[in-house]
Amino acid sequence: MALKYVGEDSNRFKVIVNEDTGLKKHVKKADKNLEFETWEKHILKTFAIEFKEKENPLRETPNGKLKKVEFSKIEFFRAVEIKDEWLKVKWDIEPNPNNDSKKTNFGWIKWKEDGKLLIEWFYFA
Repeated sequence: MALKYVGEDSNRFKVIVNEDTGLKKHVKKADKNLEFETWEKHILKTFAIEFKEKENPLRETPNGKLKKVEFSKIEFFRAVEIKDEWLKVKWDIEPNPNNDSKKTNFGWIKWKEDGKLLIEWFYFA
């Protein structure tokens, strides 16, 4: 389970417990059942990343040239590295029948902008 952190005081974290209504609650910082983790650390642990390629196109480098990609041939993207608001992702292209090995590709997308998340992530295949 993951809770969205929105603030804290000396003993408690303030978190959103209902995204639809915006309901916020407090949890104790000393609670051994909870672990505070930054978005950057959490995203890199996920199985797959999803993003809107038209609004947030893949780039060769952070804020660099657009990367030409055939999205129909990509099963999923994985998070690799974060630099500020940029997320490096990798993906495999299935080999053609004459080649046994998959080709791994890399690119960059924005994962957040003005404090808002631009990606979704998945924990399982």
